[in-house]
Amino acid sequence: MPAMVSEDAYTNSFKHLQRKKESLVARTLLNDLCQIVFGSSLLSLNFRKSPLGQPLLDTGYCSISHSNGWVFVAVSDSPVGVDIEQLEQREIEALSVAFDGATWEKIQGDAFRILQAFSEKEAVSKLRGTGFTEDPKTIKPTTSEHLHVVKVEITENESYIFSVGTPLNAELNFVKCDKNTRLVSLK
Repeated sequence: MPAMVSEDAYTNSFKHLQRKKESLVARTLLNDLCQIVFGSSLLSLNFRKSPLGQPLLDTGYCSISHSNGWVFVAVSDSPVGVDIEQLEQREIEALSVAFDGATWEKIQGDAFRILQAFSEKEAVSKLRGTGFTEDPKTIKPTTSEHLHVVKVEITENESYIFSVGTPLNAELNFVKCDKNTRLVSLK
């Protein structure tokens, strides 16, 4: 098991221990992937957050998402955005604010379609570098923004949607998919 990235002012700013742990795990996983993909550590790639909260590197791109103890990270030579959503969320109707009326009419009542569409919006917003500073109702992928979506059933009562937005029309391959997921590759 690789050594964890050490705490800093950013990770120490979290009031919730779970969120702090997820942030430390995300940085550790990003560090591992940066070593593999770029041959450099997060520190040497000057990992930082933009004013909008987007994770930045001097070389390449990265994206982070977390849900219910899962952490999903990606690094790439081209822009990338990732999102993970737990399917068993309870306040699903609250996501209606992310959709225009016509879209909500089509997906309302279908938890899987709602969470998939929401996850796609989040991945695309991260790909663009705006996050949800862009009104989620207006986020629709363009023909040059490719979405890769996978539903993963961990147990009978635990399922997730993983979404990746990329300018590459590539096949998404999970190298390993369990609570220790480490690598996702785009071919």
